Amino acid sequence: MRKTFFIFSLTVTSLGLLPHSEAKENTKKPDGKQIFAENCASCHKGGDNSQNANRPVVGSSKLETIDTFKKYLNAPREHMPFYPNIVNNRKTVEALYKYCKSLPKLPVKQATIQDLRPVVSQ
Repeated sequence: MRKTFFIFSLTVTSLGLLPHSEAKENTKKPDGKQIFAENCASCHKGGDNSQNANRPVVGSSKLETIDTFKKYLNAPREHMPFYPNIVNNRKTVEALYKYCKSLPKLPVKQATIQDLRPVVSQ
């Protein structure tokens, strides 16, 4: 009986079916750029904000410290969804924070006559 159990255990282990093999996979270092692309880029392409142009990610006060960033992610406002898969993993939050901090400043948009027409005609 012991011999059978040992052979079964050895077979299952060699096939990678035990939770131990999953633990190795989950220790992979999170990639902030990938996390951003999968969860944030649809609204925050390039660090901008498609929902509220006055609140881009780049230069946001929410990026002052990692604690401020995590606090905001725990209780997002307005259109921002809550992402428990990010917030509940310290390494994922750190990777996303570092990536957001590394985003280049957004170019300043020059106003055109077409942009000013609605203001002038009012």
